[in-house]
Amino acid sequence: MVDHDIEVMPGTIWEELNMFNEDLFEGKLTLDYNQEKQYMTIEMSDPESGELDFLVKAKFFALNNTDEESYEGEPQRLRLRLVKKKGDLQKWYDVFNEMLETGFDQLLLAPLSYQEQKTIQTDEVALSTKSE
Repeated sequence: MVDHDIEVMPGTIWEELNMFNEDLFEGKLTLDYNQEKQYMTIEMSDPESGELDFLVKAKFFALNNTDEESYEGEPQRLRLRLVKKKGDLQKWYDVFNEMLETGFDQLLLAPLSYQEQKTIQTDEVALSTKSE
């Protein structure tokens, strides 16, 4: 399971996945989008045997801000949770890393809780070095 925050609508993720699949991955992925339930599936099968390599579910969750813009003027964030349902985890990670290398990483943000934790750790390091 991998969580990322996004500041784009799920349709943008869908478009980017399709573009990656068709333009850069030779259509090897089978993609499905259920707009009503707000999830996508990403599936890859071995072309020779037809055996499933992996099936990943991408689910979208609204975070605390339900307005289009948060009170600080920042765009609404959604949580994108990627969960491998079936198949080979390493094959999924290989494909996911290839997606990241081709620009998908610009849409995916670290969850706010992770960002806040890193800020606290950085502040603690700064304070500890000041006292030395």
